[in-house]
Amino acid sequence: MFMPQPQSVERVPVEPEVSLRSLDIEALTLNLDASLNVHTRSHFFTWTQGLLQGLIHHEALICVLRCHDPATWRVDSFSTRVADSTVFAAPLLRDIALVPRLVDAWKAAHHLPIVLPARRDGVLGSGALAGELDRIAATRLAVHGCHDIDGDPNCLFLFACQGEGPGSRELCLLRLIVP
Repeated sequence: MFMPQPQSVERVPVEPEVSLRSLDIEALTLNLDASLNVHTRSHFFTWTQGLLQGLIHHEALICVLRCHDPATWRVDSFSTRVADSTVFAAPLLRDIALVPRLVDAWKAAHHLPIVLPARRDGVLGSGALAGELDRIAATRLAVHGCHDIDGDPNCLFLFACQGEGPGSRELCLLRLIVP
């Protein structure tokens, strides 16, 4: 299966196509099937920190959902690296300019998955979220979401990753998981 590769905000050279292996397609199918059985927060935690890890390895997943008022967001986070995963959600709620910066970066990439540095000098600035991501050694954020008919985001998913990940394969899979 060939999919166009999403652009990276870091302008990392990208291949025009990504070829998924049969194991990727099988893992994607298992994840999609398992996601149909997610009905509660605990189910979502088990899925994101279990099967989804096989597709996109991450240290934390931060979910940002737009509320009825376009300027208001609900934030939740999931991680097995910290006892209280709200340490990732709370900074997003306190820094009212951070979510709009993330939204703008994602919209500038034409709603394709993007990779941002999780450094204090990047889009995150010097706020508490960058500090918490540094504490779990997350070096990059994969950002993707869903948008409405006008192109405004309904939700964003931030995958905090270590090392050089996520790569081309993971971004392709992210695009398939969150079309």
